[in-house]
Amino acid sequence: MNLGKLTLPSTVTFSGFLPVSGYYALALTAPGGAQATCDTVILGVTTTQGLEDAVFDADDTALMAALSIPAGAIGDVAFPALVVNCPGNVTQGCATPGGATITFPAATATGDCVPGAPSCLPASGSTFAVGTTVVTCSVTDARGITANCTFNVTVLPDTNAPAISCPAPVVVNADSGQCGKSNVIFTVTATDDCDATPTVVSTPASGSSFPVGTTTVTSVVTDDAGNTNSCSFTVTVIDDQPPLIVCSTNIVVTNSLGLCSAVVTFTTNASDNCTVTNLVSTPPSGSAFPVGTTTVTNIATDASGNSSACTFTVTVIDNQAPTLTCPTNITVAANSGLCSATNVNLGTPASSDNCGVTSLTNNGPAIYLAGTTPVVWSASDASGNTTTCTQLVTVIDTQPPIITCSTNRLVEVSSTTGTPVFFSTTATDNCGTVTKFCSIESGGEAG
Repeated sequence: MNLGKLTLPSTVTFSGFLPVSGYYALALTAPGGAQATCDTVILGVTTTQGLEDAVFDADDTALMAALSIPAGAIGDVAFPALVVNCPGNVTQGCATPGGATITFPAATATGDCVPGAPSCLPASGSTFAVGTTVVTCSVTDARGITANCTFNVTVLPDTNAPAISCPAPVVVNADSGQCGKSNVIFTVTATDDCDATPTVVSTPASGSSFPVGTTTVTSVVTDDAGNTNSCSFTVTVIDDQPPLIVCSTNIVVTNSLGLCSAVVTFTTNASDNCTVTNLVSTPPSGSAFPVGTTTVTNIATDASGNSSACTFTVTVIDNQAPTLTCPTNITVAANSGLCSATNVNLGTPASSDNCGVTSLTNNGPAIYLAGTTPVVWSASDASGNTTTCTQLVTVIDTQPPIITCSTNRLVEVSSTTGTPVFFSTTATDNCGTVTKFCSIESGGEAG
């Protein structure tokens, strides 16, 4: 194609696709120097009106004739070459195993008949595989001329592990009545130089229920390239709840026969939000409790060392009286010259008690009168139980009376019937009254 160029007056303006009988041109340069496209256009003016820098097909004889331009008078015009300018090579990391999404600046094109921006394959915004990919950008102008350029997009694999940060150790108290804490919330943060939202998985997860004690939480972060990192921290749940303990009511029993005690069994109950690990009663159930009142102390302890205590009493009543056997009855002689006896040795009674005899007494007098005196012995224990028995003490008067007769008398009988004789006879006895008897009473007649 022979393209020609003719300088015409500057008053001409491009008027679009308007048919004009007899001729048409391919392009023109409007006032101000802006060149029109290379599309075939129809000029709405004639040569007599003038054109500025009209570009036309000089081989079009009809056009040349319409413009009154002799054939061959216009030589070929050299248009600027069509050039495509690619962006520089692109290198980017952060690739996932499937590659990376890469955007790059648009390619540009220069030349008289460029219809628009070049297109690139693969296009900007595509996913590029790990490695180097050649991108080709091309453009075709209105003349059917195509130009292209290439550049490299290099995708580097993401080998950097994400950064992860665990919280400080978490310490919480157990829920009321529970051996753990529910819905424990914590935050683990993670960042990555490639993945804006790396995935964090904590085991156990935030919001889980944690048992009493210390649990290690392990958190693992994974980016979209599969790189991982981890950290750990502890969640400690404190059991500060003491066990609930219920004691027996106070217990009252009698002693076992013959013993100063009684074996007593009882039940103490305890519960805990976790587990009661130790329940101790002092003295324990099944012990022999002595007569009297004993306080039983009960302590329940859980695995965390929390404890509760309660007390009750066990009273053992001794209603068993002592046994008592009195000494044998005794008989003693009255003291010389007396109608009584002193310092009488009563002997020793036999006495025993399941808890021990605390008092052994008798009501024996200091002086025992002649005759029989009952002596009551009494044995008592500490509980006030008492037993008595009676011993008889007999005082015998073995001393004869003392009699004093009158001196011998010599009397003269004055009658045949006798002569009265008067005399005095006295008698005494340690026990008092003495009955005297004389063969002849004083004042009787002697013959």
